[in-house]
Amino acid sequence: NISFGGFIICVLCISIVFISSSQG
Repeated sequence: NISFGGFIICVLCISIVFISSSQG
């Protein structure tokens, strides 16, 4: 069972990695 806070952190981490790889 993943808490809402943990879900937000996961989304933020994935977004940061995606943006970082996108910008090179």
